Amino acid sequence: MAQVKLLKINSSGLQEEMDTAADDITLNTYTAGTSFDVTSGVSITSDITFNAVTDTIAGIQNQNLLDKTADESITGEYDINAGQFVLPLQANGSPAEGDVYWDGSSDKLFVYDGSAYVDVGASGSADSVIVSYNAGTSGVTQYDAVYISGADAVDPTDADAIATSEFIGFALTTETVGNPVNVQIAGVVGSALVGATAGQRYFLDTATPGNIVTSAPSGSGDVVYVVGYAKNATDLHIQPTFVGIRS
Repeated sequence: MAQVKLLKINSSGLQEEMDTAADDITLNTYTAGTSFDVTSGVSITSDITFNAVTDTIAGIQNQNLLDKTADESITGEYDINAGQFVLPLQANGSPAEGDVYWDGSSDKLFVYDGSAYVDVGASGSADSVIVSYNAGTSGVTQYDAVYISGADAVDPTDADAIATSEFIGFALTTETVGNPVNVQIAGVVGSALVGATAGQRYFLDTATPGNIVTSAPSGSGDVVYVVGYAKNATDLHIQPTFVGIRS
C-alpha cells in the first residue's frame, strides 16, 4: 500500500519530514477504503464505527482497538456491546448449544446448554469422568471393561494376563477398530448391570474379554482385579482395586 509522508517547514525554513510527537495532527473525519492498517500507536477520543468487518475479528488488524471502552459495536461473528463479549454471535436471540459469553458487568462466563445459559463458575460437582480414546485392534462393545492397548487406544480387558488386565474404565459405546470411543474412568456407570445386588463386588473376567463377573478368577496366573461395586440393580460404582495374581 502506498504511503503518504507529510512535510513541515522547520526552524531553518527548510522542509523536514514530520516524525516526532510534536508533529501529531488531528483528523476531524476520516473514511478508509477497502483496508485500514495501523502500523503504530493510535488514540481514539471519539466514536469509531466499523461498517464491515471481514467475517472474523481478524479483520481488525490492530487488536488494541478492542481495548477501547465505549459503546461502539462490531457487527459480525463477534459482538462487543453493553459490556458483553459474545462468542459466537447469538443470531436473533437464538443461541446454539455450546455458545458462550462473558458478562462484563458480573465478570462471569456463561455457556448455553441447549435451553439456558449456565454460569460455568457456579459451584457444583461432577458425577463422572470421561476420557476420549480410539477403539483398538479388537474394537469395543458398550460397557466393556477396557485397558490402554496402544497410543490413545483401548481394547477389552482379559484377566488371563497382567498386560491385558490394567483396567482404566468402561467403554460407553460400541465402536469398531479406530473409531473414537468415550471411556468412563470414574463415577457411576448407568445401566451397565442387569439384576445386580447392591454392594456386590465385580471382577475382571478371564473367559470373555471386557466382561465383568461377581466371582474372582481362580486359575493359575489369573489376575484378580476389582473394578467396582453395584450401586443398585443396574448401575456400577467404579472403584478399581488390584488384588493380586493367582499362583
